[in-house]
Amino acid sequence: MDVLSHRGGGENENKGGNAKGNTGVKSYLDATAGLGGHACAMLREHPHMKVMVLLDRDEDALAIASKRVADVAAEVGADVHVRCVHGNFKDVKTLLAPEEKFDAVLADLGVSSMQLDVAERGFRFGGALNTPLDMRMDRTQALTARDVVNTWSEMALADILHEYGEERRARHFAARLCTARGERSIETAADLLNALGLPTTWRATKGKNGKAATHPATRTFQAIRIAVNDELASIDAGVPSLMDTLAEGGRLGVISFHSLEDRRVKWIFKQGESEAAKLRKREESAASDGDDGRGRYRVSDAELALMDKGMGLDGIKSAVPLVQDVPAVRLLTKRPIVPCADEVLSNARSRSAKLRACVRVTC
Repeated sequence: MDVLSHRGGGENENKGGNAKGNTGVKSYLDATAGLGGHACAMLREHPHMKVMVLLDRDEDALAIASKRVADVAAEVGADVHVRCVHGNFKDVKTLLAPEEKFDAVLADLGVSSMQLDVAERGFRFGGALNTPLDMRMDRTQALTARDVVNTWSEMALADILHEYGEERRARHFAARLCTARGERSIETAADLLNALGLPTTWRATKGKNGKAATHPATRTFQAIRIAVNDELASIDAGVPSLMDTLAEGGRLGVISFHSLEDRRVKWIFKQGESEAAKLRKREESAASDGDDGRGRYRVSDAELALMDKGMGLDGIKSAVPLVQDVPAVRLLTKRPIVPCADEVLSNARSRSAKLRACVRVTC
């Protein structure tokens, strides 16, 4: 991405969301490596890169990404040290050494193409409907989608369908699930669709806005997947942690695919921007007072609260929690970068992608 290059483009310069830059990246952390597509692209654009860390919850994906990156390194003659780390990016502070800092970090949220395409992973409800309900990004974890739909209370199911799927019929669907599982266990995608009273076959038609209508179970499957993988909590804890892995001047890009993700990323970045403003205020106050920033004059809590209000942080919805200890950053994207029409044509799954980016600052 140009936006991750230290000489990269300005805000929304590349409407296609191209994630590659030309210069400056010597160390790179791919926090959601997937099959290594972004990592390979970064290495091609930065063949002088020295360190690359591939982090992912999916061990199968990591194995593929590692081989693909090695092939690209040989192709471009890169002398790069590549390390694979199995885990969730929310735990990056314990997975990596505290002194490890990076010029560029990328997190591509949501489900990878491999997880969607492999039927037995249980993420899809099109095609093979008789595969077990799984939906785990990390197959070493215990909780599966089957556990959620068969053991969680009706209230808990209604809550996740409403909060994670933004499903209008959340209570109705939760009641249907509990009734159905009382008769027989819900084991497959077909069982889940039948329990919800929704069609197992679907032919998409265009709605009034000209866009293809989605299957009525889409929001329910999304909600269950988010619950199984604790995805929103991973964003709340993980994005600030990734910001903290940046070297001074290092850049973080986060790609989200639905409003629940993007809203959280937006406000975490906004908090980081507010922290930078507070640092500047303290420095200005200290300078005007002849102080070195550690002594006599301190910006009051009331002044800092007013700064938060001026930046819109007081208006955050309760559904988007304020995160503690967010590093100071400068926004590189006031508005998210979205794919261009050509990219959507070549990769339909990118149509809802939104890229936000920031750079770490010390004042």
